[in-house]
Amino acid sequence: MNRGDERLLGDTDNNGCTSAHWAAYKGDLKSLQLLDYFGTDLQRTDNSGMLPLHRATCASEASVIEFLVEKRCDPMMKNKEGKTCIDIADDNHSFQLQHLFK
Repeated sequence: MNRGDERLLGDTDNNGCTSAHWAAYKGDLKSLQLLDYFGTDLQRTDNSGMLPLHRATCASEASVIEFLVEKRCDPMMKNKEGKTCIDIADDNHSFQLQHLFK
C-alpha cells in the first residue's frame, strides 16, 4: 500500500463510513494509527456528517478520542443533526469524556 492511496483508504460502506470511522467506533487505536500513518483522511465525514471523532464519542472510546483530538480533529464540528462531540457525550451521559474535548 502506498501512503495516501485514496483508492484503498477512501472506500466506504453504505453509510459512507471509512475504515477510520469503524476503527474509531470499535476503539481500535492501533488500526487507526496505522491508517493515519498511511494518510487516511481523519476529517472525512460519513453520510450523517460524522467524523471518526463523533463515532469514537458515540462508543465512549477515550483513548481514540485523545488520539483524534491530538491529530486536530474538531470536536466542535456539527453532524447533520447539529450535534458536536460534546453534545453526543452529554446525550450518552459520558461526562468523563468532556474534559478530552478541551
